[in-house]
Order: sequence, then structure tokens, then C-alpha cells
Amino acid sequence: MPTYKFQITVTGPLEQVYEHVTGYTDGGSANLKSLEEKHGELVEQEGEIYIFKGASEDDPTWRCEYEHPRRRVMRAQESKWADRIDLFESADDTTLWTVEWQPKATGIQAYTQWLGYHIRGKTHLYAEVILPVITHFRDRTTTRHRTMSRRNRRRRQ
Repeated sequence: MPTYKFQITVTGPLEQVYEHVTGYTDGGSANLKSLEEKHGELVEQEGEIYIFKGASEDDPTWRCEYEHPRRRVMRAQESKWADRIDLFESADDTTLWTVEWQPKATGIQAYTQWLGYHIRGKTHLYAEVILPVITHFRDRTTTRHRTMSRRNRRRRQ
């Protein structure tokens, strides 16, 4: 069965990237408001496993498992939606973020989805999932750099 995967380096510390992507806060404790904004209404919780009901009828029920700050696994319950796995690895001052979607389709339907992904889905997923995270951390880095440059300029004068 084909899977769809992006792997990107984000200019931010591991824990900050993990928190921004997942909504699961520093120290491993859950910020329920943040999680519900991302996934829908919290239905059940057991340890680090949370079950969320999507906001609309079309949204699946998600079973989310968090391993702060290394991994998040989202499984769509009783749905044909693809499962999603996010992996995070520290690399100096950056984070290597891998996003993998595991479709549930089989046979010819799986390969039809795979073809659709490569024709137009890849661009859409990149724009909707990856780019906002890259932009968030790029803007933070750029702003910090500008601030430091202004401070250094003032000191030199």
C-alpha cells in the first residue's frame, strides 16, 4: 500500500516545532483548548491517548497518541480518511519533521489515490500542512534577526 510523505527541516527547536504542529504543550501536558481547536471535541482520554470528534459530519473521529516531543499518531476511526504520523528529530538548532499519511484504500482505489496525490494532492497538502509551519518559524527567525541587527547597530553608533 503506498504512503504519502513529506520530510522538511524547520528552523526551530524540537519542542517548539512539536508544540506548534500538534498543539500538545511543553512538558508533555495537554492544553485541551489547543487540542480541541486542532482536532474537534474531546470525547475520551486515557493517558497520552485522546479521542476527538470532528466538528462536522464529514470529519472523522480521531484517535491521537502523543509521545512528546518525538511523535504524534492520528488514526481516523471508522473512516476512510488516511491515518497521519508526525515524527520530529532534533538537528542542531533545527527540527527534522516527517509527515506520513497512510491511506486505507486497497487495490485499484489505492493506486488511483496515489496518482491523484502526485497530480494535484501533493501541492495542496504542502500548502495546507507544511507551508504554514515553515512560514511561522521563518517569520520568527527573521524578526529575531532584524531585532538583533537593530540592537547591534545602535550599540556601534
